Amino acid sequence: MTNIPETGRTPRVQIRLVVIQILVLSLLGTLGGRLWYLQIREGAQYQKEASGNHVQQVVQPAVRGEILDARGVPLADNETRLVVSASRTDLLKQKDDGKAVLTKLAGVLGMPTEDVMQKVRLCDAKTPQPCWNGSPYQPIPITDKATPRQALQIRERSEDFPGITAEPEAVRRYPSPGKSNTAQVLGYLSPVTDDEIQKAKDTSSPYLRSDMVG
Repeated sequence: MTNIPETGRTPRVQIRLVVIQILVLSLLGTLGGRLWYLQIREGAQYQKEASGNHVQQVVQPAVRGEILDARGVPLADNETRLVVSASRTDLLKQKDDGKAVLTKLAGVLGMPTEDVMQKVRLCDAKTPQPCWNGSPYQPIPITDKATPRQALQIRERSEDFPGITAEPEAVRRYPSPGKSNTAQVLGYLSPVTDDEIQKAKDTSSPYLRSDMVG
């Protein structure tokens, strides 16, 4: 006759239960230790990395103010236009450096492909105008005369135009009251250059890559 404990479990069953309990406790201990490592010991570092995954700093240029004469007639103001821009950073990530996208964009805008290509190249001592004199990391305007139909086509087919945006932006306008051209008198702004950024780097008002100066 086999001796069975009062619990009704054989020694073999009890051994199995003990082994299972040890495995469960080991797993719980491992998970607890890993949780402590992630949440407490390295919590600040992982929180910083997680924040960087969904928080992106965007610099929004301020709208320039109106300039009026003594009678309140605007000499310079702003008007909203549809501006099509290209991200040079996104274009360079493509196999052909974005040439196919720019060619397709030229067809939508009704512009010569060469003109679009020239607008996104960076200015230097060997590159004549037209070229981009601003930061290579900010969107480069291709045209500020896009029609609603063209902008809608670009936005609805965004997968065909990676790195291209079409957004309404405030563009400077000189009404020229009395048929007089005041643009040359009032001056103009242009993208900040690398030399200007370096000169203002250690001052109380350093420039951003997206700043305009004049």
